[in-house]
Amino acid sequence: MTSPSKSIYVLLLSIILVAGCLNTGSTADAEDDSNLASVVSVEMSGDALIYTDTNCSNAVYLQEFWHAMTDWDGQIVNAGYDTNLDGSIDVPVTSAQGHTNISLLMADFESSLTNSNVVRTSIVFGAEDSSGDWTSSEIFTLTATYSQISGAPCGAPGSSYSTRNTIDANDAAASVSAATDDTLMKMSFGYAENDLSWSFLSIKLEIGDNTYDCATDTSEECTISEEDADGVWSQNEHITLSENGVDIMNSAGEVNIYVMFGGYSVAGDSSVAVA
Repeated sequence: MTSPSKSIYVLLLSIILVAGCLNTGSTADAEDDSNLASVVSVEMSGDALIYTDTNCSNAVYLQEFWHAMTDWDGQIVNAGYDTNLDGSIDVPVTSAQGHTNISLLMADFESSLTNSNVVRTSIVFGAEDSSGDWTSSEIFTLTATYSQISGAPCGAPGSSYSTRNTIDANDAAASVSAATDDTLMKMSFGYAENDLSWSFLSIKLEIGDNTYDCATDTSEECTISEEDADGVWSQNEHITLSENGVDIMNSAGEVNIYVMFGGYSVAGDSSVAVA
């Protein structure tokens, strides 16, 4: 007959062996789950630039992004931007942080179902660590309009944006006064080959030692009024420049005009006599 103490010993030994086997499996699982995910931070930097290639045929959307990434318990072995959401990196990055310019063909954007003038696409940043685990940023949606595309300059940023349009400037019919809402002048194109997007246009007025910026909204001292507020200065469109809460002129005089497109001067009238 087996003694009770021997039976208890055998039972305890069996429990220890079973517990040891179970514990071994749990440790392995814990090791598998112990990998810390990579940390990524991504944001868009500034406004997008829309331009056409040097042949003025393919519209391009250029957006600058900033990324920062790290991995606490390993290395990041693969990272970058997926520009078509197919699960693979199209624009790789290797630095822990930095800026990246992403250029996308506008022909690959999707048209809105409710607004035929709007196109969109999306982009995402991903990082894979040495354990094969991925970390993703949010998905960024990029939006543009056909009006921006039609008025985009030829040539990539950093090259010479080109337009052969020329400026005509004429005094407005109304006389200037001590008021702060006088209409100063009307402008149009003396010669035009294409519409120009306001995203790339700037107009400044100079009277004596004073310079005034003009804008299509009410953010500057000089307001630009369009015949059609569609985001572009169209080839046959006249615009009007007026004071906006500032007495720019209260007597007759010469006004110097500076019109820039993509950072380059637009040819044509550079001054007008305002009375």
